[in-house]
Amino acid sequence: MEVAAHLAGFLSVSVAGLAARMARAGFFPPYANSRDVARWSARGVSAIVAALSDDQPLGVGAIYAKVGLTEAVVHHQDMRRPFGARRPIPEPRLRIALSVISRRPGTGTGGRRRRKGITLRATDIEWSIGSGPEVRGPAEAILMALAGRASAYDELSGEGVDRFTRGVH
Repeated sequence: MEVAAHLAGFLSVSVAGLAARMARAGFFPPYANSRDVARWSARGVSAIVAALSDDQPLGVGAIYAKVGLTEAVVHHQDMRRPFGARRPIPEPRLRIALSVISRRPGTGTGGRRRRKGITLRATDIEWSIGSGPEVRGPAEAILMALAGRASAYDELSGEGVDRFTRGVH
């Protein structure tokens, strides 16, 4: 429920609302997110589901479409992976999410910092980034690892895996 609450809060907040939320959290994204998750969780499942329905207008997710898409892709997998209910992510969405999470600062994932000094190479699509010891694996696993999801680490191989995964739980 927490992942869905996070998505409902992020995708439906206005730009002004996001700025206010960040200011109240001292411009520290993890704190802002945890407070928003608590607020949305208190609203209950029906409010979260309603906020995520197709007929609800997107707030900041529409303005920052690529970041919003990345949030949706990563968190969708967050909810599916523990149940073994994985599904292929359409390649165009995967490419956008990989680009955002590996290049943009301020996404809150640490992906850009995590990939420093590493070459990441997808084995199922034509995609790579970086220089240094190589880490190979399915693009979805690379995306999830860039997002700090340790559950994807066993799908990665290469001489750079230890360095890439160090310090992430």
